[in-house]
Amino acid sequence: MRVVVCCQAGAVLSRLRGCPLSVRVVRWQQEDGTVYRPLVKLLRTLRTDNPGLQLVSKQTPPGTEPNAASQCLKDGRIVYIVQYLGKANIGMFGGKEVLQHAIPQVLHKNLERKEVLLDLKETHLTCTDKNNKTEEFEHHYPEISCVGRYSKPDYTTFAFCVADSPETPHSTGFCCVVLKANSVKECEDIVCRIATGFKHTEWFV
Repeated sequence: MRVVVCCQAGAVLSRLRGCPLSVRVVRWQQEDGTVYRPLVKLLRTLRTDNPGLQLVSKQTPPGTEPNAASQCLKDGRIVYIVQYLGKANIGMFGGKEVLQHAIPQVLHKNLERKEVLLDLKETHLTCTDKNNKTEEFEHHYPEISCVGRYSKPDYTTFAFCVADSPETPHSTGFCCVVLKANSVKECEDIVCRIATGFKHTEWFV
């Protein structure tokens, strides 16, 4: 808007002269925290007119910092890099109330953790070993009876209950699948996306 030629923008400036002007910058900070380079010259000019000009960034609460290596892209979708902690049969009831008991049941097994790619697709989710690309599991959202976070120790562990496949020998009802995200925010996002996926695909049942 500075040094603008006589056009529509100039007319707007003339009409609104003296009125407060709010400017929002989509990107002003680079990955290393420094000011986005193309803006430096403009900011210097603005600070000449307004020495008190400041750029304010939203502070990230402790424990919610994003991990640069916690996500990747696959076919244009965000795929989460999480830890697969294991699963356990929990009987014939798969309501959310069982998560607080089922998750410790899995954790007490002390199974070897696997770094996996959790891909939340439109109608189902898949979990693939990050190293050898073998599929750990695949579940359509209507198969999932509940999903939730575990408070201990830091709300980064989450789980969902899923009905055993009819083809599974000696089916025992439901099993609880437990995973661990890289941050509290990421854990919350994953849980919400799984819950949303279930709501959007109930009609497939």
